[in-house]
Amino acid sequence: MLDARNVTAIVVTYNRLPLLKQCLAALRAQTVQGFTVLLVDNASTDGTADYIKTLAMPGLVCRNPGENLGGAGGFAYGIRAAAELGCEAVWITICSLNSSYVSTL
Repeated sequence: MLDARNVTAIVVTYNRLPLLKQCLAALRAQTVQGFTVLLVDNASTDGTADYIKTLAMPGLVCRNPGENLGGAGGFAYGIRAAAELGCEAVWITICSLNSSYVSTL
């Protein structure tokens, strides 16, 4: 089984703050912890950046490319950033998670 410390979950968002809150809550609720969450904020204008500043979430790494790269572009950006962090496995999140998802990796 893969060690969670070597996993980076990539979350891409653009002006979807309510869904982002749900997604991050689901990631915090995972039964296995220790993985990195790489949040790519595609230059949201809905208060996402302010919300992120209020989070006390271990393992959260935030990146903002300065423009909306779209979903695929955001994930490509996130995968490159995850590789720079030295992760061994990338978890592409789609914001509908159950609490035991990581334990099945």
